[in-house]
Amino acid sequence: MGDKNNVKEVEATDTTVKVGHGILKSVYVTRPGTDIWIIRDGTSSNQACGTVTVACVVACNTVTVNGLVYTAVCGAKCGDTEFSICCTDCVVATDLADSIDDDCRAGITQPLFDHTSTATCAVVTIVATAGQDGNLICLSSSGATLAVSGAFLTGGTGQKVMTVEADAAAYFNAPYINHPVALGIQVDHVSGSGSAITIVYE
Repeated sequence: MGDKNNVKEVEATDTTVKVGHGILKSVYVTRPGTDIWIIRDGTSSNQACGTVTVACVVACNTVTVNGLVYTAVCGAKCGDTEFSICCTDCVVATDLADSIDDDCRAGITQPLFDHTSTATCAVVTIVATAGQDGNLICLSSSGATLAVSGAFLTGGTGQKVMTVEADAAAYFNAPYINHPVALGIQVDHVSGSGSAITIVYE
């Protein structure tokens, strides 16, 4: 019959390894460094997102993202668990986005899923770094002054199979994964440089 396996090396880039049904046979680091990749079932990965629309916020109003609460305060905020409301809605949105972005706490409802936040005038957009898994990140507020787009981030596609870190201290080695994929194999580069991983599939 012969060997049906295919081999693809991936560096610091997003790469579609396979389209359609198959088997992820093995993943291993061929050059260690600081890179992190997420391997997904699917040939494309869209990040989940949600919005918060700011309108005349008052002190003690709150926004909750991934279980972390951000509280509106008058005057300067004391830290990234707060945001200041002493200006226009656009400025308030920018301060809320900065607090969400700069908050060093780990998420509560989905501890492994990170997200980023930006503001365009009075609308804060929250984007998950995960694909389909990002749809599990919850979003809520205390009322209409901070209107959220929904109870969860939405629109994420590409089911995560695993995360691979190219740690220089220890090569990642999983020679017998044999994980079936329905839609393909997509490798998303998250961060880092200098390394490479090899994907074996059929």
